[in-house]
Amino acid sequence: MNKLITSEQKLLEKIRQLPPEKVIEVENFVDFLVQRNQNTTQRMNWDKKIAEMANDPEIQAEIAAIDLEFAIAEMDGLNSQ
Repeated sequence: MNKLITSEQKLLEKIRQLPPEKVIEVENFVDFLVQRNQNTTQRMNWDKKIAEMANDPEIQAEIAAIDLEFAIAEMDGLNSQ
């Protein structure tokens, strides 16, 4: 934890040396990094939820039923060719 505080202090010291317009650029860049990190986390959560759904027996049964309905329709000649 002490190492983190030291890094933060160093960063703040550097930012304080910048002119105001550059501080705004730094803030915008930090906002960009935060957003990108949130997007990555959301994407990982989304992938995890999709994987959970794919392994859900109820969803698998529903997909199997839909596949059967399509197979019957294709045998009746109702497929899109």
